[in-house]
Amino acid sequence: MKLKLFTDRNFLPPKTAHVVLLYPFWGNLDTDSEDPDYGRFDDYCNTGKSIFELTDASNCDAFLLPFDFSFQDDKLKLTTEFTSLAKLFNKKIIVFYNSDDDRILPLDTNAIIFRTSFYQNTKTKNEFAFPGWSLDFLGVDTRNFQGIPKSVRPAVSYCGYIDYENLKEEIALKIALFRGKKKEEIGPKLRGEIIRKLSIDKRIKTNFIIRKGFWAHGISDKKAARKEYIKNMLSSEYAVVTRGGGNFSYRLYEVISCGRIPVFVNTDCVLPYPDFIEWKKICVWVEADEIKNIAQKIIDFHTQISSDEFIALQKQLRDVYEKWLCPSGFYAHLHTCIYGN
Repeated sequence: MKLKLFTDRNFLPPKTAHVVLLYPFWGNLDTDSEDPDYGRFDDYCNTGKSIFELTDASNCDAFLLPFDFSFQDDKLKLTTEFTSLAKLFNKKIIVFYNSDDDRILPLDTNAIIFRTSFYQNTKTKNEFAFPGWSLDFLGVDTRNFQGIPKSVRPAVSYCGYIDYENLKEEIALKIALFRGKKKEEIGPKLRGEIIRKLSIDKRIKTNFIIRKGFWAHGISDKKAARKEYIKNMLSSEYAVVTRGGGNFSYRLYEVISCGRIPVFVNTDCVLPYPDFIEWKKICVWVEADEIKNIAQKIIDFHTQISSDEFIALQKQLRDVYEKWLCPSGFYAHLHTCIYGN
């Protein structure tokens, strides 16, 4: 279904980027060739005009706010004005908010909100999740994707930052927290608890690379760090996934793009297209209060799945990424959030 959208450059604040949805129409802003994720929107830029059409206000399916939502006063004012214009035409307004911020957005009920960080128990009926996008780590289509055979002992990967790795780091962190020199971070704390639980369980092969900060902090060559991150992810059948600074995870979509099985720790998350993607069937699903049993959850999952089912699941994950979660796939189904089909 090709959605007809109305937007207006006059509502784009000076020196403000337009939303990714508009890249095929107003230009691809992903221009930094040194960025490890350079090129992540190329496919969508080639297909976007077959998914959306920009039209006038009276004939559109919905209005589109041309910039990411912001709490800044000048942008809130423009958002309010654009929302009021949509109401005059009796139209919904599509709003994107890519942020760790989980505050309630001050928008009218005619807004259809796509955001990254929010919670299932407080989400409104007009709020929907959208993915965090990195470069497609494989760049192959499902027909050419083979997956890796099931091993006797499940291998689990993780490359990233955690709160502490050993007793010395734990003591240093507690002193820093006590002295107010550091704030407790939810994401690294959760990841640390998970990594420590898995590291001591001999039934699981762990492939862990622990960083000293967010986004390979202290490593100057970000492309090399990204290659190591991807290699680590591809080295194992499973990958640890949980929230970061916001209540969502870029890693989830990176793992799925690789056709690897997420060990997903759910912190009351909202995931994209839950009516169409059977999330609990394609992940090792672990609720936040079940972390103490995370190793057993992985063992049970690995034991119960056959070798053929294991390969099929990896192919299914890659298929889900291509059809629903990559930029082109996600936008191709945006109409389901407006019309419900």
